[in-house]
Amino acid sequence: TLDDLGLGRLAGKRTGFVGDVLRRRPAFQAPDRQRLVGLECIEEGKRLRGGAVLFLPGEKTYGHGRGRVTSVTFSPERGHCVGLALLAGDVASEG
Repeated sequence: TLDDLGLGRLAGKRTGFVGDVLRRRPAFQAPDRQRLVGLECIEEGKRLRGGAVLFLPGEKTYGHGRGRVTSVTFSPERGHCVGLALLAGDVASEG
């Protein structure tokens, strides 16, 4: 949904749109629903890998984890890899 992509605030409030009714259903509003987040590698010499499963620090690394890296590319502006991931909303945050 638009909310999963962080675009919910851009949705028109006066007129309806395709998916408007569905995005208001409880299952689509769950706080742990995966959201699209940006990733940046902060450790020198480390790389992000597309398809990697994401876990919290100290969490056992088995199962589906908290999310997955969906795409990665090198950023000439930043000088290192950046990427996008779908991450459980209860752990997704800014910063």
